[in-house]
Amino acid sequence: MKKNLIYQYYVGGEIPEYVKYSNANFEKYSELHNIDYYFDTEKYFNTSKIHDVYYQKLKLIYDIEFDKYDDILYVDTDVLIKNYSKNIFDIEFENLAVVKDDYISGLVNYEYFNSGVMLISKGFRQNARSIFTNYEKWINFSNEYQFQLDEPYLNEMVKMNNINFTWIDETWNKWFRFIKKSDIINFIHFSNDDKKLMKE
Repeated sequence: MKKNLIYQYYVGGEIPEYVKYSNANFEKYSELHNIDYYFDTEKYFNTSKIHDVYYQKLKLIYDIEFDKYDDILYVDTDVLIKNYSKNIFDIEFENLAVVKDDYISGLVNYEYFNSGVMLISKGFRQNARSIFTNYEKWINFSNEYQFQLDEPYLNEMVKMNNINFTWIDETWNKWFRFIKKSDIINFIHFSNDDKKLMKE
């Protein structure tokens, strides 16, 4: 039987209410589906780079303590659960399972994924450890702020290294502002402007 983990983090001071709501959701979800849960508040990268906090999720790649887990679900702390019954770990995937961001895909002219919900295999994490470009070099290379963040970095690393991955449907990472009454939803993702609407 696989040993799996749900990982979330918040570093940088007092924990906001919306983060606590998300924590409570995923802690409950992990208990229902017999999955380990870890909420991290310890900063992993301690450099002078102002973007360090966004790259905290790379800890799942570089910290070998996580090698004891087969699959890891990384989830942003602005995500809530709508459907507790469906187990995302039941999805069959290769290396990485993510939801496509149609808007950004249209801007960059390739299929671009959102990094707020990612199902990550052990093989992917161990492979990335040796082939991904150092994130500080990426930040130094990128002149524009939005391209210095973790999501463009992860997309480019996957694309540049020709890593096969699996698309999953948007029910697992549905933006709150685009939800319709008829939508089937598993996980709801809130933008910065919508976080004040998050409730447990």
